[in-house]
Amino acid sequence: MGVCGTVKTNRREMPGFDNNIGVGDCELRKCDKILEVCWKDKREVNMLTTIHTGEMLDSGKVRYRGDGSLFKPDCIIDYNINMRLVDKCDMMVGAVECVRRTVKWTRKFFFHLVDVTVPQLFQHVYDENGQKNFN
Repeated sequence: MGVCGTVKTNRREMPGFDNNIGVGDCELRKCDKILEVCWKDKREVNMLTTIHTGEMLDSGKVRYRGDGSLFKPDCIIDYNINMRLVDKCDMMVGAVECVRRTVKWTRKFFFHLVDVTVPQLFQHVYDENGQKNFN
């Protein structure tokens, strides 16, 4: 069992990397079992992981400037694969907020649970049936 996730660069007690990283470059630091990865494509991405090695893998995509294939650290590829539905659900909940600030917290919590579970339920039914028409 391990963990993998993004972290902000200005987090307290987070050691910093050099700001002179080029596009496509990766810097690694390892302390005990924790690997800290700083990778830059369009922006810097900082990750902490205990289950990856930091190996650069081919992502199967072509660079946006067209000069060869795009290589990413293995932790970035795994994170993108596993967090895709979570990010989509957060985006949908943020766009369709059905409560106001003046609502009592219990009602607010109930409607938030409804907002979160409806996309997941839709995805589950779609995976089970394999069709978009639910008549």
